[in-house]
Amino acid sequence: MTEEGEPGERRPERRATAEPGATRDDGFDVGPGPSRAAFLLAYLGVVVSGLLGAAIGVGLVDASCHGGDCTVPKAIGAIVGAICAAVGVGVVAVLALRAMAEWRRPPGSSGPSI
Repeated sequence: MTEEGEPGERRPERRATAEPGATRDDGFDVGPGPSRAAFLLAYLGVVVSGLLGAAIGVGLVDASCHGGDCTVPKAIGAIVGAICAAVGVGVVAVLALRAMAEWRRPPGSSGPSI
């Protein structure tokens, strides 16, 4: 038998442990990160911004559409507005969560290897 095992044989996956400061084999830092409440707040922020972006998109199309049936342009405006707003807030949320993870990292530990 070789080191890699027989063909078709499943090898157990190595998973990160929940211990503080634990790392996986690939060098990814899984130390203390943002709290669950921070993740929930970021998720809710993305959802709310998507809803508000959709409302803005509908409002812009409604203000510029004169006469005729405007339902399809309103739907397109809502989708485009929701996507733009959600992506923008999502980027900010990811950056904020990464900064929070960096602030909580113990002194002297190295960051993730990029």
